[in-house]
Amino acid sequence: MQFTIDALAFYQALSRVKIRCQRYPYLLLRAREGQLTLLTVSTAAAAAAAATPRMQASFSLAPSALLEEGDCVVHYRQLKHSAKSLPGTLTIVQQEHAVVVTSEGPLTRQIPVAMQAMELFPQKLFEIPEEHACLTTKRTVRRQCEACQRWHNVEVEDTYQVMQVLRQQVSINRDLLASMCQQVRWVAKPEPEREHPELTGILVTLKNDVFSLIAADGHCLVIRTETLVGAGSWSQEAASDATSLQRALRLLPEGAELFLESVSTQQQLLQKDHEMGGQSSESLVVPHLVRLSTPAMQIMVNALRSEQVLPSNMNLDHIW
Repeated sequence: MQFTIDALAFYQALSRVKIRCQRYPYLLLRAREGQLTLLTVSTAAAAAAAATPRMQASFSLAPSALLEEGDCVVHYRQLKHSAKSLPGTLTIVQQEHAVVVTSEGPLTRQIPVAMQAMELFPQKLFEIPEEHACLTTKRTVRRQCEACQRWHNVEVEDTYQVMQVLRQQVSINRDLLASMCQQVRWVAKPEPEREHPELTGILVTLKNDVFSLIAADGHCLVIRTETLVGAGSWSQEAASDATSLQRALRLLPEGAELFLESVSTQQQLLQKDHEMGGQSSESLVVPHLVRLSTPAMQIMVNALRSEQVLPSNMNLDHIW
């Protein structure tokens, strides 16, 4: 990989994908088809799966010249420091063990930037399974042992087949969405002393051109609606972590028109606990991600289930 780019434009692009909480220290740098794409992810807390991203941000721009295409994973802070320290036009070349950033001027200066193996970069959570793919999920059940007559925790596996990938989107102004999010997210703050600390999400619905954000804490229900003419209706609601959604909106430029997209899959049970399901009618809709996108930028955050937003004694039928 080799390209040239203005130092200031490159520094500003790196700032656009600066995830401020639990950012993975490396960045995916992709140079293809005349475009340069910068991609960062955040990782889950230590108590969760070690390398599971919770947010992914990417920004695309055109370099001054793309001399050789390629992909590499580089240290984010080192790369940003080099773009800030070196003036003028930068030449960035991928070598065997590092990326070398060079500035041409009265004096030639070079800064090496550390690289990481591509397979170590955590981005698989946001890969959407294809239709007809089979997926296995594990769960723990209590069972009585026939030999000792005691109850034990046993891990079992269920197999589902993806029947359909469901994609829904709506066009909305970034500032309007940020204002609506701010007006409801206070009720979904992750505070351990709350009666329902697990309710940390915002539910997104679209029905008959009425776009709604909904949040609850077990005692208080907050609904913010806005009419979007011609937006139509969604067949499924979407949900995202309130804090992640607000952080994602902060990365997007003020005043921008964006698409908010929900991606989920409809899955059919094939095998439950190693027993064939046959023609079982058991199916479920599994949420995968919520995506915010402009022509140059995309941000994806983990989708939540509705029970992570609304308490068990409340559902959408009660709301509407």
